[in-house]
Amino acid sequence: MRRLRRYLPASAGIAIGLIALLLVVFMPSPNSSGSGQAPLAADQTLSFPIAQDLADLDPALISNPADVDLLRNLFSGLYRFDAKLREVPDLAVGQPVLSADGLIYTFHLRQDARFSNGDPITASDFVYSWHRAAAKQGDYAGLFGVIAGYSDFVSGKVAQMSGLRTLDDYTLEVTLVKRAAYFQTETGLWPFWLVDKKVIASAGDAVWFNKAETLVGSGPFRLTARTPGQSMDFAPVAGWYGGKTGSLTRVHVEVMADTAAQVAQYESGVFSLIGFGRQPLAPAAATRYTSDPKLKDQLALVPAGTTFWIGFNLRSGPFASVDGGRAGRRAFS
Repeated sequence: MRRLRRYLPASAGIAIGLIALLLVVFMPSPNSSGSGQAPLAADQTLSFPIAQDLADLDPALISNPADVDLLRNLFSGLYRFDAKLREVPDLAVGQPVLSADGLIYTFHLRQDARFSNGDPITASDFVYSWHRAAAKQGDYAGLFGVIAGYSDFVSGKVAQMSGLRTLDDYTLEVTLVKRAAYFQTETGLWPFWLVDKKVIASAGDAVWFNKAETLVGSGPFRLTARTPGQSMDFAPVAGWYGGKTGSLTRVHVEVMADTAAQVAQYESGVFSLIGFGRQPLAPAAATRYTSDPKLKDQLALVPAGTTFWIGFNLRSGPFASVDGGRAGRRAFS
């Protein structure tokens, strides 16, 4: 039986983090003798399909959850979420210092972090990246709305948010317009990821993310090749500030909309795993893998955050009146 452990050793903690899936299909680890660890395959390539190509590669514009799952390995921010969705420091050192009134957050930064091209990371990169993301007004730009001066900045009244400044090269201060206990959690989301000002200025703000050599981030992996609509290749960033990324030398991703074909290629050994980006299995395959004891241990459920909302019809029906609308809101609150 083909075994994923030959492609992805347990020591590759960062590489495992790459597979942030709602449902993953994988091969069980082998039973080995002697050292208790299976020998590594000569080709340390992790390969898997995605149902559709990336819609956006610019952190300021990303909105597709599958895109977030993939690109969080190329970019990073103050904090990140671990395998159990707990927020842990990334470019930040520990927890922020919070003022007595709960409005001012002071973040201390790592001093050894660099972008994938070697450019050093300082507090000014956060000021630039956050202003840029707010100005782009992507689907999630509103997350910056709690920062003092956001409204005036996006309306063009001022050139910079008053609540965002550097105290020194490795200290970032953020002032909010109101207490917001959720703000620190938000800093781990993709609009808050860093981009390299030098690269964008040189390559062009509208196109820098279209080429592998200028798609520069601060995550553990970098893009090495891409054929839009077909495939992407990634490699570990040498000397990444977060430590080693295990034994992987390459990650190959193919765009394949046919989920039945994905399963067939997984079972023939072409793909190391399927199900990336919260993509469900084809119904027939899901039934087979969940019901067959010999196949069931190839399934892994991994937590993923999601939000659902309910809307009321306020034009007609029971919620159209003031009293009906109020009763409905109370019933669901």
